[in-house]
Amino acid sequence: MLTANTWKAADYGVLALGLALTFGLHLVGLNAVPGLHFDEAWAMNFAWSLSDHPFTVHAMSPYT
Repeated sequence: MLTANTWKAADYGVLALGLALTFGLHLVGLNAVPGLHFDEAWAMNFAWSLSDHPFTVHAMSPYT
């Protein structure tokens, strides 16, 4: 027999499933880079270069 507690558990189950599905769908295609404007693309490329090459002491970028 269904009780109020059973319905509450079912509601939490549906909520948990929905949140898991939403989170999972946000993880799909993370390696695809969206279209970026110039300053965003430059910042991303500069961050990647910092991860690949040693960080300089003066911390100057090529544009400064």
